[in-house]
Amino acid sequence: MHPFPTEQIKAIEARYSPKGGPLGLASIAIELAPFEFNGETHNTSLRCDQIDLGLDDFSALAGKSFQFPFNPAPGYVDGSMCLFGVHVFFLTRCLSFGRLGEESIPLKVEGVLEFSSSGLPRYEDTALLLETTLYLPLTAAQRVAMVAHAIKHVDAQSPRDIGKVMAVLAKEHRADGQLAALSAEAIRILQTS
Repeated sequence: MHPFPTEQIKAIEARYSPKGGPLGLASIAIELAPFEFNGETHNTSLRCDQIDLGLDDFSALAGKSFQFPFNPAPGYVDGSMCLFGVHVFFLTRCLSFGRLGEESIPLKVEGVLEFSSSGLPRYEDTALLLETTLYLPLTAAQRVAMVAHAIKHVDAQSPRDIGKVMAVLAKEHRADGQLAALSAEAIRILQTS
C-alpha cells in the first residue's frame, strides 16, 4: 500500500446547509484547493452529511468540539471526497468550532480517508485534519436585503422577472447553497409589490 499525501489537501472554505443531507440533517461542504497527485490534478471537495447537531445556533457551538462514532454506528457523520473518480469514504471523528464572527466561524474537521473500503486499496487509510472558515447561513434580514438589492439592480417589477433577479443572486458568494430560500423570498417580495 502507498501513503496518500494528505499534506497536499488544503481547505479553502466551508458552507453549511441546515437540511442538505440525504436524511434531512445538516451538511457541511468544504471546498478544497486543487492539488497534484499521481499525475492528476484533483479539484474536489469534502462533504459531511447527516450531522445531528443543532447547527441553527452557532453561538452555542462556538469554542466546542464534538466527537462522532464511525459508520455504521448510530450518530455517525456520512463523509466523502471524490478522488480518482471514486467517492472515498471520510470517517468524521471530530468537528471543532472556534470563536463566532459576524459572517463565519473557524472550523476544524478531523477524520480518516478510508481508501480500503472505497475501491482504492492501493492507498493506506489516512488521517486527515482540515482547518477552514465556515460561512454562516444568511439570516432572514440578510436574505431580504440581498433580494431587495437584486430586485432594484435589475428593476424587477413582477414574479415574471424572477430569472433576472436569480441571475444576480447566483453571482453572490454568500448565496451559495441558499438559492432556494432566496428565490422564495424574491417571489414573496415581487408578489406584494
